[in-house]
Amino acid sequence: MRMSKPRADSFSCRDCGAVFPKWMGKCLECGALNSVEKVNPSESRKSSSVELRAQRLVDLPLESDTMPVSTGVDFLDRILGGGVPRGTVLLVAGEPGIGKSTLLFQMLSQSSGKSLYVSAEESASQIGKRFRQLQKDLGEQMYILAEQRISEILSQMDILKPQWMVIDSIQMIQTEDDRAKGGMATIRDLTDVLVSKAKELGTILFIVGHVNKDGDIAGPKSLEHMVDTVLVFSMAQDSNLRILQTQKNRFGASGEVALLEISDKGLHETKDFDSYWTQKHRTAVYGCAVAGVVLGSRIVCVEIQALVVNSFFPSPRRSTSGFDLNRLILILAVLEKRMKIPFSRFDVYLNVVGGLKVSDPGADLAVAAALVSAFSEKALPTDAVYFGEIGLTGELRPPARHRERMQYLTRARKSNIFSPNEKFDDLQSLFPDLDTPRA
Repeated sequence: MRMSKPRADSFSCRDCGAVFPKWMGKCLECGALNSVEKVNPSESRKSSSVELRAQRLVDLPLESDTMPVSTGVDFLDRILGGGVPRGTVLLVAGEPGIGKSTLLFQMLSQSSGKSLYVSAEESASQIGKRFRQLQKDLGEQMYILAEQRISEILSQMDILKPQWMVIDSIQMIQTEDDRAKGGMATIRDLTDVLVSKAKELGTILFIVGHVNKDGDIAGPKSLEHMVDTVLVFSMAQDSNLRILQTQKNRFGASGEVALLEISDKGLHETKDFDSYWTQKHRTAVYGCAVAGVVLGSRIVCVEIQALVVNSFFPSPRRSTSGFDLNRLILILAVLEKRMKIPFSRFDVYLNVVGGLKVSDPGADLAVAAALVSAFSEKALPTDAVYFGEIGLTGELRPPARHRERMQYLTRARKSNIFSPNEKFDDLQSLFPDLDTPRA
């Protein structure tokens, strides 16, 4: 839509505001007849006058609306940094049937205040039947709306003014111009409208999103930038366990993780969080290394597994699960250049135990140790823990929160710790007895 500044001899449509250089009987933008009128220069100059709206930072009041509101679910409050401020928009993404609706309905049934659950995939009777089995005592302030039209959803928001609201799911919401559901532009426009309305009413809005076959959030990448918090629901290796992880959080630490157990009564946090990410092997196994990584505010020991096999293709394969592929390629290049290990002739597979996604650079050293162990077919010490960042020159650098990691591992009675220090300052000092590269 053309919304340029009107000139003295310009014409404007009174319906949509489009500006034209000459009069015409039909607006080219909205199609209205006899709506184009000449712009009065005096009114144009008057309307262009503006006043200062910016405020000094010291004059801004500290309103109570900025204080976090409890969701009523302990593990959800913890990974969100103590609660959710009013007007926050959160994106919850995960595979079909993983428990997104169960988590959100459990939250709404335990939170205080008026709530609205908008379902674009199921009817109201289906939702009622499914969640009455999950929660016996339903709050009187919880409302269910089975609707796909965005105009009707916005109207109900204006009428109810809910404190909590869920859109399930954004891919099934229909625009007014009947565009295809789930399209990139459609999702972006719908999210923009919903975010604006939630900020206006002070509603805490949870938007359910789908994932694609690669496990990434479906839709435009701008969708993650438009919301305040991104929660990713994934399946753990145990079919009864779920991993809930924050990929983005404007009001708390990102990377927080909750290990959840699902049952007919809903979701609750399991007690064996620290021991789940490492596997106790009866005998020493090569290709396995334990990393001390930071997950939000927690420090956890996570097992890294590597497999190195002969390649029969011109371009050797690199495959990762739970670790960044580009970071793996960088570590392989450093090991081949600095330690003369010919990874370019081998396929490499890397896995993080438990289905966890690790983005901490401090896991570099454990990944390198697992790769060297898998290549040399020599097992690492079973009580060893590795953490450190690897540079392109092969040097080892202390990662963020180095001292906190040492304190945690000491309390966990981990005595055999390999981290960057005066003794271990590069890869050669960490693996001095590496065998001659295999053919």
